Amino acid sequence: MQPQLRQAAWGAMHGQGSILRKGGTAMKVIFEEYSGIIITAVAIIALIAVAGLLLATNGPVHTAFVDLIENLFKQAKFS
Repeated sequence: MQPQLRQAAWGAMHGQGSILRKGGTAMKVIFEEYSGIIITAVAIIALIAVAGLLLATNGPVHTAFVDLIENLFKQAKFS
């Protein structure tokens, strides 16, 4: 853990948030260290949400897939 982040964590645990009052340097350190992970997590969550919306009942992908399967069975003469 970096010294600034360690100092911020210690200060927060002991009721001394002085480093947090100096322009938010603790948040700056956290975002500098973990920005890639945060961006990746948000992107994955967004992709899951979009896929969920597309595959939802009466969604465009779901409707096209159901139509494709129905046409396949009609042409294959299954009832």
